[in-house]
Amino acid sequence: MSNEINNWLVECLASCDFGDRRLTARAMKMGQCFSVKYGQPFSIIFDGASELKRAYEFLANPRTSFKKLTQAHHRQTAKEIGELPVLLSVGDTTFLDYDKILVKRDEYGPIGSGGNGLILHSSLAVHPDSGQPLGLLWEKLWKREPKRRPRQKGNAKAEEKTSGCRKKSKKKTTFSRERILSMGRGFRRSSSPFSRARANPITQNCSCF
Repeated sequence: MSNEINNWLVECLASCDFGDRRLTARAMKMGQCFSVKYGQPFSIIFDGASELKRAYEFLANPRTSFKKLTQAHHRQTAKEIGELPVLLSVGDTTFLDYDKILVKRDEYGPIGSGGNGLILHSSLAVHPDSGQPLGLLWEKLWKREPKRRPRQKGNAKAEEKTSGCRKKSKKKTTFSRERILSMGRGFRRSSSPFSRARANPITQNCSCF
């Protein structure tokens, strides 16, 4: 990376506001490491276990966020393009697939066809004549909520039918209990077992006796 681009990167990260100067200094140092070994794993970008640990601690710090890191870059881009009369803004959507990462799976959402991760929308400033990229104007990182599967019509009708049968059965049970209780009150007024049997309407109305 040229000194001009490296200076631009340092100036950009220096304007990040994390509420702690040590975090800003760490962001500047990490940016320089990324510019030298761009696209490599963290274990290769950072020399030694100590630098690698500090990099992960920086990313896990609640004071740092994607928005705070990118806003400084957006302001720097706006400053660079302020004198251009015409500018091209090219939008793009990137799917960040973390399907194989299971530790933070709940913090991601469905992407593409069967993927699991985050969605990044970005707007890139491009010079209209030379086509040279000038920097990012805007970025949004978000996750898509999983869609709930609608119930099938057949299952819904089956549930309604089952619910209706339960209500009907409950009504019959309540009626039969009330009738039995009324029969019991009539039994207590009878004095002999014989009269109790004759007064019992169950033996008179049921064909099984």
